[in-house]
Amino acid sequence: MKYIATRGESPSLSFSEATLQGLSKNGGLYVPETTKRLLIDDWLGNATYRETALAVLSPFVGKDIPADDLEAIVQDSYDPSNWNCEEVTPVTRLEDNDHVLELFHGQSAAFKDVAMSAVSRVIRHNLAITGDKITIVVATSGDTGPAAIKGFANIPGVELFVLFPARGTSDFQRKQMTTETARNVHALAIEAPFDPIQAMVKSMLLGDFHERYKTRAVNSIAWARIWAQIPYYFYGYPRGVSEIGERLTYIVPTGNFGNIFAGWESREMGLPIDLVLATNSNKVLVKFINEGVYEPQKETIPTISPSMDIQGASNLERLVFYLVGCDPDRVRHLYARLLSHGRFSLEGDELDRLHECGIRAGFATEEEAKHQILKVFKKHGYVIDPHTANGFAVAEKLKIKGPRMYVSTASPIKFEPAVRAAAVYAPLKRPANLVGIENLPERVKTLPNDVDAVKRHIVKVLEAA
Repeated sequence: MKYIATRGESPSLSFSEATLQGLSKNGGLYVPETTKRLLIDDWLGNATYRETALAVLSPFVGKDIPADDLEAIVQDSYDPSNWNCEEVTPVTRLEDNDHVLELFHGQSAAFKDVAMSAVSRVIRHNLAITGDKITIVVATSGDTGPAAIKGFANIPGVELFVLFPARGTSDFQRKQMTTETARNVHALAIEAPFDPIQAMVKSMLLGDFHERYKTRAVNSIAWARIWAQIPYYFYGYPRGVSEIGERLTYIVPTGNFGNIFAGWESREMGLPIDLVLATNSNKVLVKFINEGVYEPQKETIPTISPSMDIQGASNLERLVFYLVGCDPDRVRHLYARLLSHGRFSLEGDELDRLHECGIRAGFATEEEAKHQILKVFKKHGYVIDPHTANGFAVAEKLKIKGPRMYVSTASPIKFEPAVRAAAVYAPLKRPANLVGIENLPERVKTLPNDVDAVKRHIVKVLEAA
């Protein structure tokens, strides 16, 4: 299996190379050259999560990682002892047509654990072979950072820098990042919203800085992050339908488009699903899906679902690549226009492909999200976080019929003030590893919205390490 860059002008890479490279030299993202369709009737319904993951992930790896090694990576990544439940991503039934896919039972209590568990082990496997030392730089709106820390804390050969908005995460998310004691983990609070921070990280993955300090990405701009999210769509499917072959609609909260793109890849692999993109008042993706116009706004609106407080959705470029007929020249033109004019639009056949891609989209206000938190609790005695609540609100607005699977991206414990603001006062039990983190001392460096200042700090830390 080879990986090609969405903007072209770069050689194709192996799975391991694409995992470590992150971006192509001209800023493009890597995608698989082909997508293999899976025959699911014989095994899907009875498979464990580990069995499902191995079957789904293997075709993307090919011969790049020996089969026995990949199986060991998957087995270790999803060993129940590393999770707060036996099933890894259990499905909770609310009523006949409504199920919730719970992706928050990992060590950081958010869906990023599902991918980061496998990605960190793939990178460890590669480092064991190459003997390299690398610098991982992560931009996070609140969930990727804690998951990356759990994946790479105390790993030899890795220095991890986690960049997050100084005032753009929940207090709980911040504490997950700033109370880590591993000496190879460095929490950097940046005086900026997420989008400029994401741009900083992208700049560190290119040019001389990238070459000299061997910077690597574990944000969803790295293909392996998408790769490791695809299996939970396959795992959830038979648990949300009456029989294999019936269509299931996944309602997916998303900000950077990675979560729903993994769902779109599973659809391309033959899973009979449709997708609903749910977001908050930062609704740039809704306009794109509905109109084919991508126009990020200059200001990000702070909300109670901060992991989706994003304007520049990096992973959208992967879908755009397919919508324009896998034409890298066209992708380069569109993203050059985005840079010069602040927007771009799809045309003709591109719009037709967009309308046929199986994704619908909507957004929810804070009040609508709070209403859903209370409504779901009153009706089912079940507590959801504000990101998941956006999904419930959008599904109701769009009148989604038939079997529905709500993708629950975070535990409500991470957003307790928002849950309480919705008038839900049910006890929220924390996993043992997250009890009392508010009382731990912080290790964090606050830096300005200045990429050069951030780079200088990183170099200073690396030279002292």
